Order: sequence, then structure tokens, then C-alpha cells
Amino acid sequence: MRASLLTLTICLIAIPAQAQYSGGTGEPNDPYQIATADDLMLLGDSPEDYDKHFILTADIDLDPNLPGRKVFDKAVIAPDTNDVADGFQGAPITGIFDGNGHVIRNLHIQGTDYLGLFGQIGFPASVFGLGIEAVEVSGTEYAGSLAGWNYGIISVSYSRGAVNANEAVGGLVGYNADFDWGGWNSGSIINSYSISVVSGKGEYVSGLAGSYCGYISACFWESDASGQFGGFSTMEMQTAKTFLDAGWDFVDETANGSEDIWKISESLDYPRLWWEEFDGRVSLELGQMLTVTLDSNPSTGYRWEWVENQGSILEQIGEAEFKPSETGEPPLVGAGGWEIFRFTAVSTGQMTLRLVYRRPWEEGVEPLKTFSLQVVVPYARGIWSNLLRILVRLPVSIALATIFLLGIPHAVYQCTAYPRLRWEIRVCTIHADSIQCRRWNEF
Repeated sequence: MRASLLTLTICLIAIPAQAQYSGGTGEPNDPYQIATADDLMLLGDSPEDYDKHFILTADIDLDPNLPGRKVFDKAVIAPDTNDVADGFQGAPITGIFDGNGHVIRNLHIQGTDYLGLFGQIGFPASVFGLGIEAVEVSGTEYAGSLAGWNYGIISVSYSRGAVNANEAVGGLVGYNADFDWGGWNSGSIINSYSISVVSGKGEYVSGLAGSYCGYISACFWESDASGQFGGFSTMEMQTAKTFLDAGWDFVDETANGSEDIWKISESLDYPRLWWEEFDGRVSLELGQMLTVTLDSNPSTGYRWEWVENQGSILEQIGEAEFKPSETGEPPLVGAGGWEIFRFTAVSTGQMTLRLVYRRPWEEGVEPLKTFSLQVVVPYARGIWSNLLRILVRLPVSIALATIFLLGIPHAVYQCTAYPRLRWEIRVCTIHADSIQCRRWNEF
């Protein structure tokens, strides 16, 4: 009998380990990518990764009403793991967390101590380029929007929300330490701000950091919003000069650097990281001017166009102006730049200002880009308001003549553009020998 030999070939297929987070390896040149709420919570549950490099690649909404979200009872990342024992019991984050200009919103925490997005930022950790908005933190001690306790470096970050604890509570950081118990590594907070409401009963309560130990430089908080003495007014916090004088690097200025880290819509909003959009709503008074500046390149045939403008409460002032990004002589052919639209509020009501970016001859084709802004002009009372409503519809020369004949002390005259995907509103005042631009509600 011939024996039959059956040869079995076994192929071993290497199956790669399941990828962590949304990509990356955690190395300096390939950081772990945090793109979702699940990624962020996975990081919190992975203390073995706390010494790695991370980068936020999208805005994240932690609203507890959304599927898979919750009200946290501890910090999301690097929490204190034992509420009973004294001191921090847990692993601090010691790696790099690059916010990449993104925002984490609607973080809600109701816990005990070491509360914030990070419970404890250790040495030599660095957290930067991060916005924390609509945050609500409530505990007993060491509570902040961004971190409960900081030994590392926090820079170019901000917070907006509410933080409440008995002591060691701040809008951004609960306690900024002057040293750790293994050495003399003090916490640092640089070029950051907070407009969070802060409340506490005991020691170390402040609008930015409950403890002002360590190193804090070029940082701000708003007294009006935080309820804490020693900060800046709303007006100052919504003025570029406040921050420029401290060396902050803004778009369209080079004295403080050319990285264009921050931008601001003066008198309307606080500083935002350069790419962030405004929240899409603005309230005007009659006669106030609105400037909208949008990226554009007319050499491609595309132009921004105001649509759905019938019966508008706004009136466009002249044609849109194109400002090239290159200012050389002669101008670079085909270079892009910005289209600048100027509007005046001419009647009360509300509307959506909508502009589309398209080629005028391409009918029936979807716009390449769109821009929308909710505009509200509340009803104004008083003789000067009614007269102003008439004046803003007149040619400038006639309006100015009327102003001087009647001796009206204040009137809309002109406003300057604030470039790049931002808009600002100012009312300019005519005095006997000067013209001064400022907010309407300062009159």
C-alpha cells in the first residue's frame, strides 16, 4: 500500500495590533492623533501613554447629553485616583499635548479634587495651543478649566466657562506649583488667558490660577467675567493692544513675531487662536459698521457675492475691495488675498448675512465656499437714534453737512478693516478736531 502523504502548508499572517487613537505612534515626529471624544477618554484611561506625544486634530464636544458622553467625576486625563488619601494619587501627564489651535467644549465635571481637563500636569509636560470653552467644573479643591495642578508648561491657551471649589481654584489652573517634591520644577503659564467665572470660599482663588506660585508671564483674566479682583475689564480684554503690549503674536503684525498665533475681533470677542471661527452671531446698533474680510483669489474667476439681500437690515457700502496678500512691485500675477465687504446697519430686525464664493458665469453650480453670519439690530429709542437711522442712508457728504449744521456730537463716519476671516464693528465719533473710533456703547 502506497502511503499518501498530505502536506499541510500553514500560512502565518501577521495581523497588526489595533491602532490606538485616530493615528500616530506617540513619537515626537508622529504624535498620537486625538480626533474624537472617544480618543480623549481613551487617553484618560491609558496612564501608560502619559509620557507620549499627542496632537488634537479636531474640535471635540464633550456635551454629556450626546451619546457616549457623561458628566465626569474626575479629571478626564491624569485624574486623582483616590479621593480619600491626602495629596495626588495617580499618574501625572508628563508628555506633550499639542492643542493645534483646536477647542474642547462642554466639559462638565462634578468631583472632589484635582479637577480639570488634566488632573495634574507633571514635569516636563507641555500643553499648548488649546482652547477650553463652555466648561463647568465643581469640586472641593485644586480645580481649574484646564488643570487642577500644574508642574509643567502651559502656553498659548485659554478657557471660558465656570469653575467652583472651596479653595485652590482658578479660571485656567487650580494650583500652579512652585516646585515638586522630587526637585525644583515650577509650573509655568505663558501667553494664556481665562474669562471663566470663578468662585471659592477659602485660600488661593483667582481668575487665572488659584495659586500664583511658579512662573506666570503675559497672562490675563477678566475681572468682569470671573468676579475676581485684579484682572482686566471686558473692554481691555477685547482690545488687541492689551495683548500686543505683552508681546502676543497676532495675525497681521510682525513686531511680536510672524507666526500669527492669535487674532481678535475687537469690541466683539476675546483673542482666539488664529484659525478659529467667530461664533457666527453679532448684534449691531443702528449706524454701526460691519467689516467682513474673506480669503479670495479673483484670478481663478471666483469672487465672493452677497446673496439673499432683499429687504436687508444691512446696506453695503460701495463695492467689495480686493487686497492682495503680496504687496511687491509689480504685484505678483495670480496671487491671492482678501475681499473686504463693508456694511452699515440701516434698520432694526434680524437676518442672516450670507456670502458665496463662486464664478458668476457658472449658473446652477454649488458655491465653492459659503460664509454666514447672524446679525441682530435691536429696536432703538430716542430722537438721536431715529435721526441716525435717516443719516446712515444719506450720502456721506450730505450726512456730514447735516451733522455739523445740527451740532450732533457723535456720528458714524468711517471704520477700518481688520483682515482675514474676521469682522469688527466700531462706531467713529466726530469731535471738533479729531475722529475717534470706538464702541457704540461707550457713548
